[in-house]
Amino acid sequence: MSDALGLLRAILRDKSLSEGDARELLAQALEREIDPLLYCAAELGLGPRLIMERAAAWAGMAYYPKIPDGLPGRSDLPILEALRAVQSCRMQLFDRHVSFAAPDFFGVLRLRRAVLHKPSLRNRICLVPGPALRDYLALSAAENLIDEARQRLARRWPYASAQLELTKPVRYGFLVAVVLLTTLILVAPYVAQIWLLPLVLMLLVAPASIRLAAVFEPLPPPPKLTRPADVELPIYSVLIPLRNEAAMVPQLFRAMRALDYPALCRKRM
Repeated sequence: MSDALGLLRAILRDKSLSEGDARELLAQALEREIDPLLYCAAELGLGPRLIMERAAAWAGMAYYPKIPDGLPGRSDLPILEALRAVQSCRMQLFDRHVSFAAPDFFGVLRLRRAVLHKPSLRNRICLVPGPALRDYLALSAAENLIDEARQRLARRWPYASAQLELTKPVRYGFLVAVVLLTTLILVAPYVAQIWLLPLVLMLLVAPASIRLAAVFEPLPPPPKLTRPADVELPIYSVLIPLRNEAAMVPQLFRAMRALDYPALCRKRM
């Protein structure tokens, strides 16, 4: 824990954090399951370059803001789905191989312990910001990424891709149909009025004719309703609250007596 707090205080050295503040910040990042380096960048507005530069200085390792162009490197990149998980790449620099790494918070701690145990690693590892490593990987794998975007569906789900199922006659027929349809649309205003007019009239008149025919359609006779016996009717309680409405009582009484429903009991509220 002491190394973790030391790294965090080194990264936030201009914030004048106490050990307690650094411990609380680290606890917040771990509680949210976020890399503390990313948490500092998001919450405190520190750029990834500044964070990795200070982390490299704390770990006693070299730092470079980007991977140099034109260096011979390894061409055996991992599968494209795993590019996001790559944290280092190996390059040929003069007479030695140098690994340009963009480790996470705990990766920096492990590298520092490895360097303390084997100081010669300082000459073989250089830390770079995460965006610089991603830019290099995207540029190196650009051709494979484009090919994967074009062919991934056909390779993984061949029966879901039409390009492997359609024969040449079907493809050429579809192309001819598209060209023919486009041509008809373009020339229709000039030569097809006589053909299109009946079609338009049919589309407009047919729905109107159906509605007009529905007007003259006789309605079926209403079903004959039969009143069930009084004992089969459900019991309802009707509450009629009145306040300062004595003039409404006779009219209300007549309306209630006009209901065709058996009265079991009457109560004055």
